[in-house]
Amino acid sequence: MSKSRTVELRFQLVLPEPKDQGDPIQVWLPLPSSTPHQDVISMESDSTVAASIGFDPVFGNAILHATSDGTNSGPVRIGYRALIERKEWKVDLNAPRAIAVPQDANLLLPQLIETRKIRFLPDIVKAAQEIRSSKKNALDIARAAYDHVLATMTYDKSGEGWGAGDTEYACSMGKGNCTDFHTLFLAILRCCGVACEFEIGAAFPTGLQGGDITDYKCGYHCWVRFYVPELGWVPADVSEASRHPEKRDYFFGAIDEDRVMVSRGRDIQMVPASQGGLENFFTEPRIEKRSGNSVIYEKKLAFSSV
Repeated sequence: MSKSRTVELRFQLVLPEPKDQGDPIQVWLPLPSSTPHQDVISMESDSTVAASIGFDPVFGNAILHATSDGTNSGPVRIGYRALIERKEWKVDLNAPRAIAVPQDANLLLPQLIETRKIRFLPDIVKAAQEIRSSKKNALDIARAAYDHVLATMTYDKSGEGWGAGDTEYACSMGKGNCTDFHTLFLAILRCCGVACEFEIGAAFPTGLQGGDITDYKCGYHCWVRFYVPELGWVPADVSEASRHPEKRDYFFGAIDEDRVMVSRGRDIQMVPASQGGLENFFTEPRIEKRSGNSVIYEKKLAFSSV
């Protein structure tokens, strides 16, 4: 039986008292949604302004949208409290293979193409060609790509440029955080013709029952799932495998219950549309003024085990 963990997740964004009453502030926040491995038991708004919920048209992410018209007499608070049960997701890679049932090609297309940051650079093409020369099925290709990333990347957040999930940075620097690891993995798999999707959210330190995790793992953690026709979607967490080599085999085909997903996909469209265009990956709030001026804000992400 898979393990599970139930937590209350609390996100709060605070905007100072608006100074420009003719310059409304818009905010977009990703909201956790239920999946086969995550049950959002309840969700409550914790906001001082009216908010609505929409869904992006490609990945179906739930997006909270709120607007402050600049007439508020004090700070604006926008956030939520959610009770969520997260289950360990583990696929038996040695199970008897079912007859392949391909997914709808239109559903898989967003997980097969390049994005603004996931590019099929020459290094990516070379790695993909080497893997395809000896590996034929999706699972073997994925494992070879997983091993390649672990052999060529180091978990290292020193310097500048890490964390954007950019294949050019990952290929040239050979280091980074979870977004950089998984962007390289995504790019190689997609270049091999294997659908692979990015997922991101909050992670909880093992053994910790609660607390402020705003800055834990940079305030977010990401992982991926890839599609094997005979098995369906299979999870992987390459960066955790790098940080915990003793779990290298575990994190290929499994992810633990110490996390909550808040969005999936890359180049996500805000709903309603924003001036800033697509979001590279969606875990931080998108905040905009009509004028384009910057907005100072404070945020806090906390959890407690239930």
